[in-house]
Amino acid sequence: MYPIKAQKLATKFIKQPGAITGNPKLVKQGNKKVYIVSVIYKSKNVGEIYIDAHSGKNLGELVELPNDFFNLKTN
Repeated sequence: MYPIKAQKLATKFIKQPGAITGNPKLVKQGNKKVYIVSVIYKSKNVGEIYIDAHSGKNLGELVELPNDFFNLKTN
């Protein structure tokens, strides 16, 4: 999967109006490749969304705001 695809997938999980995704970073977690996509709101990094680089599944979020900031449903 290309980074732009991971970024587009991550966008689906944000429900806060005005929040955007940053540039995905590809990392290895155990035996999986994962894109970490930052979430930016009002010019501040407010969290991250983890996207499996192979399947495109949402692996979870690191949230620095209340949980209702993200749309927590999975693919």
